[in-house]
Amino acid sequence: MKFLLGTLLFTTLLSANIATATPNTPKSRSFETSTFVTRENKIWVAVEKSTSSSVTVVLRKQGDVYFNKFIGKSQSKFVTKLDVSALADGQYELEFISSEGSVKKRINIGTPVQEPTRLISMK
Repeated sequence: MKFLLGTLLFTTLLSANIATATPNTPKSRSFETSTFVTRENKIWVAVEKSTSSSVTVVLRKQGDVYFNKFIGKSQSKFVTKLDVSALADGQYELEFISSEGSVKKRINIGTPVQEPTRLISMK
């Protein structure tokens, strides 16, 4: 009885796993990207590649290209800081292009708001 119950439970779990598996899982890329926008309107961009493929990094807004960097096959890591404080406020697109496809990230650049400083003194 226990054997039959165990077999039934195992079969149920196995079929549930197959039914919930998605056949359209995205193919993993040979590179990873990371971006971070600071308060001073500087963008940190990092690319780490796991294979010897080239990657191009492009910063653009409405077709105008503001930054374009080609990362060759021999370079496995790339890190840079972009000073975009001179650019107009708005939404920009950072695109990472390789032979496998591209990754697009939207970046919002705005004028930093000066927050009032408060001083509390206690006696």
